Amino acid sequence: QSLSLIQTAVLQLLNMVIRATTFYSVKLERKHTHSVREKSIFFKMAFAYLVNSVLLLMIVNHENTSTWYKPGSVLEQALTFLVFDVAVNSILRLQQWVVEPLMRLYGRLISKSQAGLQEWYAPKKLELGELYASMVLTFGLCMFYGPMAPIAYAFGAVTMLINHFFCRFSMVHLHRVP
Repeated sequence: QSLSLIQTAVLQLLNMVIRATTFYSVKLERKHTHSVREKSIFFKMAFAYLVNSVLLLMIVNHENTSTWYKPGSVLEQALTFLVFDVAVNSILRLQQWVVEPLMRLYGRLISKSQAGLQEWYAPKKLELGELYASMVLTFGLCMFYGPMAPIAYAFGAVTMLINHFFCRFSMVHLHRVP
């Protein structure tokens, strides 16, 4: 059980490295429009997430498929990753809802001019390419491992529901002109 958690944490860390690397590489590409930039982010992250999180588990344990249902196997790792994905995504999204208003309050206290205050209240960019890639990862995990463990569909549905409400709230409250 603890080995499964460690592997899941490593996969999540690798996904964070993929995210940072993707944003850096897309920045170097100097895309001409925002939509082309978002498409580039989406395709790169979705492919890397699926290879890292879905296929890597299958490739590492491809030798003996009869042990996939035993404790500590591919299926347990995939389900642990799905639960971890729900938890991490939820915490990161809730953290954004809490930190953003606190940062604006802090900016209100330390700003000396209207221009400085407007910088603190400027809406952040909503990275739709990253959000779509995250949903593709969840969908891929559900499609690959759902037939082996139907509970994966429920975890995927919860994750997508959380993503839906996050995007809805964010577009209206966090990523708009105040």
